[in-house]
Amino acid sequence: MSRRVCISVIAICLLMAVSMEINAAAAKPKVGVSVSWSGNDFVVTMWETAQQRIRELGGIPVATSAEGSTAKHISDIESLIVQGVKAIIIQPYDTVALVPVIKQANRAKIPVICMDGMVAGGEVAAWVGSNNVEAGERAARFMVEKMGGKGNIAVFWSPTHSGFRDRYTGLEKVLAEYPLVKVVAKHALQATDPVPETRAAMENILMANPDIRGVFSVYDMPSIGASQAIEAAKRPGITVVGVDGDPMAYQYIKDGRPFAATSAQSAKDMGNLAAELAMKIINGEKVPDKTYTPVYLVTKDNVDQFLKPAK
Repeated sequence: MSRRVCISVIAICLLMAVSMEINAAAAKPKVGVSVSWSGNDFVVTMWETAQQRIRELGGIPVATSAEGSTAKHISDIESLIVQGVKAIIIQPYDTVALVPVIKQANRAKIPVICMDGMVAGGEVAAWVGSNNVEAGERAARFMVEKMGGKGNIAVFWSPTHSGFRDRYTGLEKVLAEYPLVKVVAKHALQATDPVPETRAAMENILMANPDIRGVFSVYDMPSIGASQAIEAAKRPGITVVGVDGDPMAYQYIKDGRPFAATSAQSAKDMGNLAAELAMKIINGEKVPDKTYTPVYLVTKDNVDQFLKPAK
């Protein structure tokens, strides 16, 4: 074989190898993973776990974070639609504002999978998350029992997130059993970084209500801000609870601060399951409309089981 022929054969082989790699990459489905904010450990864990699981299952994750901006979240999802992803996993915050862009995905025949929150309209192929009513109920019951079944409480909540609304429903279910527990202050959360907001709000609540005995928050970050305000005001005897299972919440609970319990969800379970559902849908498999992950009440008695060991 001449040198020229040999070089030609090598070149053809290289071209074939490159072509095969390109075709293999093209065969891998792209899956959007769009979250509302990457400043929260719980959300970040869901986000990163979903991406990793998509890779393990042979897909290519296309990740976006709205960094607390609903307008950016809508734009992020629109971009994923334009890119032609085969499915979109969404962790929604403003579950109403996202409805029009969910409908855009529906028109483009791109299945939508929601994790944690659930959008208020459009067609969602699957949802994965914990039973948020149960989560709110378990945290609220711990707080009320610590209060001896009576006393005044403050509530930090938000109507924009379906999970938050469900957690508040869980609180209402418990309060219906304890008529001597009264909500005397209720603060609707506004900021994407709620710790300073809730600390300031709690300072005002404490000044106006010298007999507060409990604080319920629809997620952990507001509970941390409230706990800081209670400590600064030197007001012992107030039980603070939250929902999610944020690592900072675990540390507060372990340290014996006013933040005494959280209904913990598994962000890893949600991320893994959302990715698995997305890939099954892409492969034409049927999946359940709803998939629930476990909820665990974390207190000082069992928090060491949930804290990550020091590196």
